[in-house]
Amino acid sequence: MRLVFATLGPGGSNHDWVAGRYRVAHRLDAAIALHDEFEAAFRALLEGRAQFVLQCAVHPSVAYTVGHYRGRAHLVDTFLSPSQPMAVLKRRGATRLRSLGLQPATRDYVDVTRFAELVSEPTTVAVGEGLLAGRYDAGLTLLRFLEGHRDLLELEQMIGTVVDPWLVWGTEPVCGREPLVWREGPAARLFTGAAGEARGSGGRRTCRRS
Repeated sequence: MRLVFATLGPGGSNHDWVAGRYRVAHRLDAAIALHDEFEAAFRALLEGRAQFVLQCAVHPSVAYTVGHYRGRAHLVDTFLSPSQPMAVLKRRGATRLRSLGLQPATRDYVDVTRFAELVSEPTTVAVGEGLLAGRYDAGLTLLRFLEGHRDLLELEQMIGTVVDPWLVWGTEPVCGREPLVWREGPAARLFTGAAGEARGSGGRRTCRRS
């Protein structure tokens, strides 16, 4: 049976994009099933139509997920991934930007106080589609929406990629009573280096001049 990873759609969303990269990193021949909301993705997991759910750890639904599916869905992996390039795009020719469309998890990427109205959307893809439909003056969305729509949109503010933590859920627990850590990972090397510096400075923090 082919593995299925359930995650948040639509196609081309950051969840879809990262799920594809995660599959390649693990060299898995796995399918990616896209859902409109995470409750549908977890329903597929619990009903056996998917073996894993991939979820960005900064998504607003994570706190609900942890509590609601406790004892039924279990965290089996975490990882870091850069996002697709992002930007604030605006309708071409717009000079007075009153409204901004955004996905709530991206709110602090920009100064939103200069907008009188914030319009929440479920995904950054929905923001791009809403901007093209004229539902707001500007949108915090994927930079790729600018390509092919330069007659309608223009760049307001470049954000670039954002490194996010990601969660992978399954039905079989992998963590027992002790923390499950990657002792040979990049963080472990940073800890070793920092400990060595602390020993060399007698345990005191020092300020280095450039």
